[in-house]
Amino acid sequence: MSQWIRFPDVGMEIRLDVQDGFFCGLRDVVWRGVLLRAPDEPIFPMIATADGWMLDRLEFLGIEEIIGGAVVVHTKPHFRQAPRMAFSDSTLKARVSTASWGKPVVSEEGRLDWVIRAVSETVAGVAYEGFSYGFRYVAPGFRIFQIEDRATWELGGNADGNTFLMRNFFGAPVQRLTREAAYDSGWTVPGISNPCLFQHLPLYAQLQGFTFQYDASTLLLTVHERPSHVRALFHKEAGGSQLLHFHQFCFDLTDSVTTPERKVMAARRPTGGETAVQNHFLALRQAVQTKLRAHAGILRFDIPRPSAHVETWEIANLNNLPGIWEKLYEWHLHRAYLMPLWRSNETDIAPRFRKDRNQFNFMGNMSCPIDLEIADCYGGWAGLKKAIAKAVDLEIDAFMWCGSHFSSFSPLEKMIPDLFVRDPSGQCDRNQYGHILFAVNQRNKAYQDYLFDRFRQLKACGISGVFRDGHFNMACDSLNFQHDEKGLRIESMHDAELVIQRRFQETIGLLYYVDAGGIFGTPMAGTAYDFIHGQELMYQDVETADLDLAQVRERGLDALTAYHRGLSCRLIYQVGVEINRFPDKSAYSEWWDPERFVPLIEGYARVEPYLGALQVLPDDAGTAWSDKLGHQVVFPWKPLPAGSLGDGNVFTDVVACKRADPSEPLQPGRIYFREPVKARPDR
Repeated sequence: MSQWIRFPDVGMEIRLDVQDGFFCGLRDVVWRGVLLRAPDEPIFPMIATADGWMLDRLEFLGIEEIIGGAVVVHTKPHFRQAPRMAFSDSTLKARVSTASWGKPVVSEEGRLDWVIRAVSETVAGVAYEGFSYGFRYVAPGFRIFQIEDRATWELGGNADGNTFLMRNFFGAPVQRLTREAAYDSGWTVPGISNPCLFQHLPLYAQLQGFTFQYDASTLLLTVHERPSHVRALFHKEAGGSQLLHFHQFCFDLTDSVTTPERKVMAARRPTGGETAVQNHFLALRQAVQTKLRAHAGILRFDIPRPSAHVETWEIANLNNLPGIWEKLYEWHLHRAYLMPLWRSNETDIAPRFRKDRNQFNFMGNMSCPIDLEIADCYGGWAGLKKAIAKAVDLEIDAFMWCGSHFSSFSPLEKMIPDLFVRDPSGQCDRNQYGHILFAVNQRNKAYQDYLFDRFRQLKACGISGVFRDGHFNMACDSLNFQHDEKGLRIESMHDAELVIQRRFQETIGLLYYVDAGGIFGTPMAGTAYDFIHGQELMYQDVETADLDLAQVRERGLDALTAYHRGLSCRLIYQVGVEINRFPDKSAYSEWWDPERFVPLIEGYARVEPYLGALQVLPDDAGTAWSDKLGHQVVFPWKPLPAGSLGDGNVFTDVVACKRADPSEPLQPGRIYFREPVKARPDR
């Protein structure tokens, strides 16, 4: 039996599948005659308790319309025994439930309500219509820590021919879906013992926080009403026609929870071809992510700027740092990542075995901090202050590495009880890093106090910010399994990490870089040029690692062209400086040529204050930025007639520091600036 929910004001029709008194999910979703998904797979959640019960089916109790226009589908959960519990014994073997397996168990007092309501919003100038749905779960005695929302979304009911845009640093961000093509948003690393490194990725701390796809006539946007701990996976099988959406809502172990509602909204595709869709996506991403950051209370957005990556994988000679700061100032690079200088396995453990180090297995390196004290080999805090003083004098923002973990050799747990996150076996959570380090319990108040005390000390030495390593996986995406005499507790680290970020920004005033591509913090993430080339707009406002010169040359480009294309979208390739090889030229990135790049960076500094809203130009011609006062900054990717950008004042070539000839095309590899067009006097 089918029942339909209709919201005529927004053109939505939703078919509910009810069979023999049980609710089987949402099937057809139609917007003004356009099918938004294939009905073969219903929208239906997967729910399992920590102690071995799985949602089997939902008894249909009825539909209620409530004040405000929402429709609530009332259901009662029936459970059956799950194959395994959500936690293991201390040998890492999954525990099995010892409860009765003979028949399903009905939660008589339990409810799973589906809250469905009409939605209409104008987002980035486009009128969207649709609906939202969320879950209200109450089931005494059946405690859960996840609800996995399973759906598929395919415009026209078939993914073939749709385009899916998802910024993800582990894969191509633009997917032209075909029946033959496979797609998976997880991170797979062939050749290692377990190549499936991450299946789900945190939606807000690694992915872009929403989904967007389009076909020849329609746009489809899905976004939650507010950010929370959501682990997402998007998958399409080769030969299949469905794009699967898995959204795993995570929270503290509980028998009562309400998930954020997911808005599913469609709109007519704007005219103007691919360029119009791309520019709408850029404006939409800015609008959606600004709202999500505001919900999270993270209001500052540290815009990336031309920068360097100052590091060595040995114990660093800090005497070279003053000269490096002077060189960066000469190159107009006023921001730089600085390697970890904490006491670490590299500074305090490995030297004890220097004579016969090769007799041992991998002992870790500088990314395995023992604590948050500057290592003695660097002269402690006084040594850091001396090494950073020149950067302070030259107003270079240096931001220093800090992980969401400590070395497994760390004595800190003696000082801070319950410092480390526990995995389902109750052992210290090592994530994917083996025996050498443990993830930190971000909710530990004593740890937070220690962390902020150390970073206030760093700021007093002259450090301007932090690069938070492990942010997306070991902080925002960690669950802490606590086994004690009170039983099992499970806690999400997600919101605690956001509190830490807010405190860094608001109470200490530090830049906050993160090792991810998400919406919280400034992304600093290495990604393959293969993914970036031609899709620079997807990586707007990101700092990334060195240019891969081999991949650049494979496309018939040179480094300056690639760097300029990135700069045109405020995608910053960091200039690598190896501390211990300085001042030899071998200390710098292979692609870096100051004579060619410094004039470009100097010109960029002149227009940086005017980079407001980004648009791509038709025919792969370049990008144009504008601010609220009407200034325009243009980065041509190929010769571009000035007249194609409209009437107005002539452009200034800010790299050559001269007016551009109005009769000549704007040239690729340059940066052009135009004052606001003056209003003509009334006639």
